[in-house]
Amino acid sequence: MSRILVAVALMSMASAAAQTLGTLDVDSVELVAGREVAGQPEIAHVHGGYRYLFASRENLATFQRQPEKFEIQLGGACARMGALSGLGSTGIRTVFKDRIYIFASEACKKGFLSGPEKLLDSDDPVPTGSDDDRATARQLLDKAVAALGGAERLSKVRSYARRMIREQDYQGRKVKVGDAWTIAVPDRLRRDSIWDTSSWSFVATPDDAFTYGERDCRGLSAAGRVELQRLAVRDPLMLLLSRSRADFVAVAGGRVRVGERDAERVIVHFQGCATTLAIDEASGRIVGCSFRGRGASLRFGKVELVYSEFTEVSGITLPMHVAATFDGKPFDDATGTISEARINAELAADTFARPKP
Repeated sequence: MSRILVAVALMSMASAAAQTLGTLDVDSVELVAGREVAGQPEIAHVHGGYRYLFASRENLATFQRQPEKFEIQLGGACARMGALSGLGSTGIRTVFKDRIYIFASEACKKGFLSGPEKLLDSDDPVPTGSDDDRATARQLLDKAVAALGGAERLSKVRSYARRMIREQDYQGRKVKVGDAWTIAVPDRLRRDSIWDTSSWSFVATPDDAFTYGERDCRGLSAAGRVELQRLAVRDPLMLLLSRSRADFVAVAGGRVRVGERDAERVIVHFQGCATTLAIDEASGRIVGCSFRGRGASLRFGKVELVYSEFTEVSGITLPMHVAATFDGKPFDDATGTISEARINAELAADTFARPKP
């Protein structure tokens, strides 16, 4: 369901986004203060692709001093569907915790207001533990590295691509849905999200972040970049490739049962998000993980993944099947078999480049 919601929103707003992101015709400084006051066309300011109107030049100056406080959040993405969704309408808005959010529809706004905390991403707390817990975690991660192919092979990984597509029922017919990831290690990401005959690309590099479809291209907000990065790094290979990062924290979390396997838990935290790995005691393979993520309703909850069908790809042993649950119930959007995985394949020169107009 979540892929369909996002796809419909992206299609419906593509042509409008190609021209302008929109105008907020009420004073955003007054709006954050709880008042709807019409802005004046002669007191206008363009910021982040939006045109803001203000009731006074004093309020314009206030906005310019602290734009992050008074700007439309998530780069204008629908707050109900998340930072990687299509754009909302400036006429369908709300203020939550002194921040302005906009929505693709009144239904989206209603859904958001029923539980905003469950629909907004946030940083996870950094796990705490003793020195022994940290040392044990490092030992377990070293074991997982060996099971994946060894530290030397991992050090030579320069690119990683995987594709997982499945069929889904939609209005009485079968449609193809899924994702294709292309990653140039360490920090160039591309996700192609496929729905039926359409696709949308999300790209983040050190210098740029943007999304595009068949008819438009627009920049990704800081929140969109973060969400894209978090989706990418929870892959077992990407997690282990990130273990030398300065902000990488790993703490042992005790034993757990994954299917018929006895495993040891390692709680990993970096880029503001925590992922609990389940490392098989016998083989050292990462056989599962859990984290706070979006479910089919796009609300955040507990996502649990179980990995199987391990296959060697260019000397790296990867899980090719993922079985997912969300808050303990089957989660079809994240369940499936990886149809293609490539390590160190040559990437096209324009893989991470903005499309030409």
